[in-house]
Parts: sequence; structure tokens; C-alpha cells
Amino acid sequence: MGPEKPCEAPSPRVRDMSRDRSQAGFSRAELLVVVGITLVAAALRAYRLDYWPMYGDETLTMVHIEKWDAHISISPLAYLPVAGLVKVLGQAWWVWRLWPCLVGVASVPLLYVLVRRLSGATMAAWTAAFLAASPWHIAQSQTARHYPLQMLVGLLAVYATYRALENDSLAQYALSVFWGLVAVLTRPSSIYLMFIVFAYCGALWVWPALRPPTIRWRRVLGLVVGHAALVVFAYELTKVYGEGTELWGHSPLHVLLTVAYYSTAPLVCVALLAAALGLRLKDRPAVLFGLYAFVPVAMVAATAVFRSAIGVAAFLVLPGMLLLAAWAIETMRRRSDAPVRWFAALLGTAVLGGFAARDLEYFTNAHGYRAPIRQACAYIRDHRAPGELVGFNTSGLREEMSSVIGDTASISLFSAALDTMPVLPTESRTWFVSEDIYSTWDIADPARQWLNAHARLMTVIPAYVGPRSHSLWIYLYTPPGLADGAWDNTGRPAGQQLSP
Repeated sequence: MGPEKPCEAPSPRVRDMSRDRSQAGFSRAELLVVVGITLVAAALRAYRLDYWPMYGDETLTMVHIEKWDAHISISPLAYLPVAGLVKVLGQAWWVWRLWPCLVGVASVPLLYVLVRRLSGATMAAWTAAFLAASPWHIAQSQTARHYPLQMLVGLLAVYATYRALENDSLAQYALSVFWGLVAVLTRPSSIYLMFIVFAYCGALWVWPALRPPTIRWRRVLGLVVGHAALVVFAYELTKVYGEGTELWGHSPLHVLLTVAYYSTAPLVCVALLAAALGLRLKDRPAVLFGLYAFVPVAMVAATAVFRSAIGVAAFLVLPGMLLLAAWAIETMRRRSDAPVRWFAALLGTAVLGGFAARDLEYFTNAHGYRAPIRQACAYIRDHRAPGELVGFNTSGLREEMSSVIGDTASISLFSAALDTMPVLPTESRTWFVSEDIYSTWDIADPARQWLNAHARLMTVIPAYVGPRSHSLWIYLYTPPGLADGAWDNTGRPAGQQLSP
């Protein structure tokens, strides 16, 4: 390791943004800004919280809580609040999603406070506004899963790491490992956070001009060892979580394009520009933000073929991208020439504009990144004869179909792999609702192949035209013994009364 004595002060070109520039307290105007941004964040995350249907990943949360399995004891912060809310408020969809929604909303003012301590109120306002409007964060905050909590504690771990290295604070060193542990307990895929710490400490080691004024390498070594122990611990936890066992056939390019889509092209472009500028200026926060934004993405992409089930771990990088964009805007704003300041404002507007466009798509055509179950149920209700069976392969569809169609006994889950002829009624038709999920990874869907060969495609209800499809394909199977002339062109039985 290096010498134990403090290293030389960094070059004057280094713009040290680590100093605590926050005022003693919030001014009234600043408080109004924070409250306003938080209210916008809350409105966007509460809108249609009870409208979106539950889907596969969300039902995992329901299963873990109903069975009260090992996930509860390993990740209490992720599941116990949900269990308590469900017990008190009931099992409505919005109740299952309330905890991640609250965590998502609370992350906005908390991020403001953290950034304000580092770089002042202006950069903090930009960062909080970006997070409030981020379509990726809105979607995860409306999902009954652990991802907003995982992202938040990961942010706290990275923040503590930076403050520990800047201030040589034993308390912050301990907090860095502590929040890393909480992140791993929330989900083992938080392992990628540890490599941000490794990369940043390595950058300080090989790049003397980047080092803080005071650094103790023994403490840095202790930090690295602590996070390395978390990597081993996270690997052991995968045996309980079963994380990374599903091989969907992701490709590195698919991971990169998906991250770019969710985070939006304007944000990615600004973040890349900021990372290059930060390296040129030898700015420590910008270097850390760049590692935060891109190291986990690169690792997820590199291991995509082997551990594709944890691709959503790329969500952890969102704060890094937002911080990079806000840092670039603040750096250019502090320039004396007006054109540069106007360009900074233009960059911020472009990022927020990209978010607004994607938010509009999310709440309308993309259908909350979920299958359009209500529309599919309405179609079958309008075309189905009484007593006809309805099969589906989408989790959470039974309850919705029961309420719309009104015939629970005729609704059942069919095998996701209809590679053999199922036992179907011979005296009546059978409807099938198939979610288009395998096409995301260009994998042949056995059920879809069987349906295409033996049933008639009635309609496709599209949802989410981005990198992942949740469209619903509705098929009608007519037994060979029934005459085709007995049905009209819409699929309705000729002259037969429809169910209400």
C-alpha cells in the first residue's frame, strides 16, 4: 500500500465539491422547492397505483409473505412493512405497492439533502427534479417489489463511501459497509455496488492527482476488505434467493439498449458527456458518479448470458446517471459566459423533456409496463358464450377476469409450455389469453406455437412498444366436431345470447 502519511493536495484544477456548502438551515424559498418537487414525485407515483394489474414479479412478493418463507427473515425491510400494511389495509393492489411507493417518494427529498451537503442547493434541486420525473423510478415505485429500497440503500452506501474517503471519517467508513450490508440483505444483486467502491478506491490509488487531501491507505484497505466480505456474503445468499438461475438468453447489447431505453436517451447522452468532462477536470465527485453510473451496467452486460435473471440490477445505476447530469449542469452554470449557462439549462430541459415523454407513454400506450388485462377481459366478455372456458398464462389475471367476465369456474391457468395436446372440452370452444413475454428474448414460445397451430388468433391487444412486450394475444380454439358455420365472423355463436 501507499504511505500512511497524508498525500499531497490535489492539483488546483481539481474542483473540490466535497466541502459542506449547505447553509445552517433551509430558506423558505428552498423549502418550497423541495416540497414542490416531492409533491410532484408523490403524484406521479400514486397515479394509477391501483389500476395496473399485478404481474409475475409482484406475485412473488405476495407468495413470500403468504408463505412467510426465508425471504422475510433475510430481507425484513423489503417484506415486513408490506406485510403490516396488507394486514391493516387489506389486499388491494395499491396496498401491496404502497411501501415501495412510499420509499420511492421519500428518496426524492433524501437525495436532495445528500447532494446539498456536497454541492449546494442548485445541483440538489436538479438531481431531485430528475429523480422525481424519472420514468424508470416511477415504474419501480409502482411495483410491489424491493427495487426502490435497494436503490436507496445503495445510494446511501455510495454516499458514505465518498464522505469516508474525503473526510477520513471512521463513522462514514462504518456506514459504507453497513449500508452495503443492508443493500445485500435487500437483494444479493446489490453485489454490483461493491465494485463501484473497488473501482473508486482503485482510481485513487493509480491516479495521485485525484486523491483527497488526506487519505489513510490502511483504512481504505479495511473498506475494500469489508465490501469484499459483502461480495462473499451476497454469493452465499443467492442459494436462498435462487438469483441468476434462469437463463433467458440476454445478450450484452440487449442489456445496454434496455438500460438506455428505461433511463432515456437524453439522460444517457448527458451522463456520458458529464463523465468525459469529469475525467478531464479530474473532479472526484464526477469520477465517482461516472463509476456509479456505468460500472454496474458494464458488469451486468458482461455477465448477461450467464446471470440474466438479475438484469434489473442495472436499476441501481440510476442515481449515478442523475448525479452526473446534475453535476454537468451545475459545472457549466458556474461559468461566467452566458452561452455556456444557457447550454446547461438546455441540457437540463432536454433530460426533463425526455422523462416527460416517457412518463406519458408509461401511463398511456405502455400501460404501466404491464399486460392490458382489463381490455383483454372486456374483449372476451363481449365475444364469449356462456360456459366457454378461458385459459391464461399471465399471473394475476384470474381475479380481474372474474370481476369483468363474472364466471370464476370457467377460468384457469394453462401450462406455459403447451407442447402436447391439452385436455379440452369437445362440446364448446376454449379461449386462450397469452402474454407476449418470450418474444423479448427472441425465444420460441411453445404455448404460442401450439396455439398458432391449433387455434385461431382473434386479436392482439398491444402494450409497451419498448424493449419488452406485454401484449396479450387472444386465441379461440374450436373443437373439430363443431361446424365452423355455427359461428359468425366476430367469433360469437350465431343467434346465441351472450353472457352479461
